[in-house]
Amino acid sequence: MKKLYVLLSILLSHFSSFSQQFSIHLLPRFSTGMTLAPSYDLKTGTRFLTPEVVTKYSGTLISPNGTEEAYDFKNNGWGADVMFKLSNPNNGNAWGGILGFYRQNHIQRSSFPTFNFKQYELVESLEIYRQTGLHFALRREFGFKNNGILGYFFQISGLYSLQLNSKGENDSWVETSADTKNYIENGTGISFVSLNPQPNVLSIAPEIGMVLKGKIGLEVSLSYQHSLSPFLKESLTYYQNKSILGTEETGIAPKSFWLNLRIPINLYNHKRNTAPPVVYKKSKAQPIPIPVPVLPQTQNICVTVRDKNTQKAVGGAKMLLNGKVFYTDREGKAQFSDLKIKQKGVFSIQAQNYEGGDIDFEAIAQTGCQILDVELTPIPPPVSIIINGEILKKGENITLNAIQFEQSKSDLLPEGRAELSKVVDLMKKYPTLFIELSGHTSAFKEDTQADYNENMRLSRERAIACKNFIISQLANSESRIKTIGYGPTRPLVPNTTDENRKRNRRVELKIESL
Repeated sequence: MKKLYVLLSILLSHFSSFSQQFSIHLLPRFSTGMTLAPSYDLKTGTRFLTPEVVTKYSGTLISPNGTEEAYDFKNNGWGADVMFKLSNPNNGNAWGGILGFYRQNHIQRSSFPTFNFKQYELVESLEIYRQTGLHFALRREFGFKNNGILGYFFQISGLYSLQLNSKGENDSWVETSADTKNYIENGTGISFVSLNPQPNVLSIAPEIGMVLKGKIGLEVSLSYQHSLSPFLKESLTYYQNKSILGTEETGIAPKSFWLNLRIPINLYNHKRNTAPPVVYKKSKAQPIPIPVPVLPQTQNICVTVRDKNTQKAVGGAKMLLNGKVFYTDREGKAQFSDLKIKQKGVFSIQAQNYEGGDIDFEAIAQTGCQILDVELTPIPPPVSIIINGEILKKGENITLNAIQFEQSKSDLLPEGRAELSKVVDLMKKYPTLFIELSGHTSAFKEDTQADYNENMRLSRERAIACKNFIISQLANSESRIKTIGYGPTRPLVPNTTDENRKRNRRVELKIESL
C-alpha cells in the first residue's frame, strides 16, 4: 500500500509539471430536461398520431389487461463524475478530462383519436423509460481575468447506455424487450409492436455553462443530447370497426435538452512550488516532551434504532431528551452530543407502527462515539376495522349511505363530505390501509347503449370525486385509493321506484389491504 501511494505521488507530480496546477474533482450532477417528440413514418393508410413535447406527466395509465396505474413522473436525471484538470491559476484557463456514470428518465408522448377500451376512454400513448450508463467528456474551461470567481466552460460529452428500462406496472422498472400490446375492443383500438431493443446506444452531448468558484463551487449548464441510433423501433396500427385506418413506425431515441446543476468537490490539489529551497541548519536533537493526556469532560452517544423482528433500521423515530427532540435518519441513527461523563438519564422514544417507551442510558468516557442500540417492537397490523358500526375485513365492502348524488350529477353533497371525513380519519389511524371506492348509478333496462356508456362514465366520476376529497384532506394518500365505476350493473334494489333508484346512486368502500 505504501509503494502504491509513492507511485501515485510521483505520477501526480509528473502531471503537474505540464501546468502550474493539477487537481481532481468529484462532480455530483442533477438535471431536469425535455425529451423531443418522436417523428413517425407513415407506412399505410392515414396518419392518426400527433407527437407532443412533455416534460412531466401526472395522471393515470391503462395497461393492456385494463389495470389502472397512477403515475407522477418527470424528465430528470442524475449522475456523478470525476474530473482530472490541468489549469493555469493566472488566467483561470484549464483542460479537463471527465469519467463517470449517469441515469436519465425520459417521457415521450403521442395523442391519437379517442376510443373506448375496458370501460376507459383512451386518448394518448406515453413512452416512459430510463437509461443508465457511462459518461465521458473533454472540457475547456476559461476564467475572467478581472474576476477570479466566475468562469465559463465548453464541454463535449459521450454517453454510452448500458441498461434500458421501461416503466411497468406497480411503479416498477422492467428491462425493455420486444413485445406486442393490444388495446383493441369491438374491432376498434391500437396495437403497439416493439422491435429490436438496443440498450447499448452511444449519444453525444455538447454543453456550455457557467462556473462559480469559491469554498462552495457551483456549475450551471445547458446541454443537448443526440443519440446516434435508436434504441427501440415501434410500429403502431390503428383499427376502426375491424379495419386498418393506418400504420405508423418510429425509431425512439433520447434526443433531449437538459439543464444541469453540479456541485464540484475538490478531492486533490497540487500546485507547483516556485519558491527557493529552504536550507535547514543542523542542531542538537532535543527531547520530545510527552504530552499529558487530557481526560474528556463530555461524551457523545450514537443511537441506532432497529426493528426487533427484522433488524431493519427504523427511520423517523422521535426521541425526547432534556426537553430537546431528536429524529433518526434513514439508517435509524441519531446522536446526543456533549453529555457529561457518568451522566445517567432516560429518554423517551416513539415511532409510527411501533410500541414506544423509555430508554435508560449512562455516558461513559471512551474514544469515539458511545454506541447505544435500541430495538422497537412492531405493532401488528389490524385484521379488521370498524366503520359506521360495521366490522370489515380485507376484501369486504360497505355502502357509504350518506354519500348520495343528484340525478346525472357527480357533485358531492354536504352529507357526503361529512361521511368521507370519517374515511379520512380511518386512513390516518391505519397508515397501511388501502381502499377501493366504487361508483354506481341507476338505469332502466330499456336504456340505450349510449345511456349505458354515460352511466359508466358518471359512476367513475362519482368515485373520483370522493377520492379527490380524501386527497385534499390527507396528504400522500393518492396511492392508497383505487377507483372504479360499475354504472348500473350492480344495483342494490330493483330500479322500480324513485326511492330505489336513489339508493342505487351510491359509492361503496372496499378494504383492499390492511
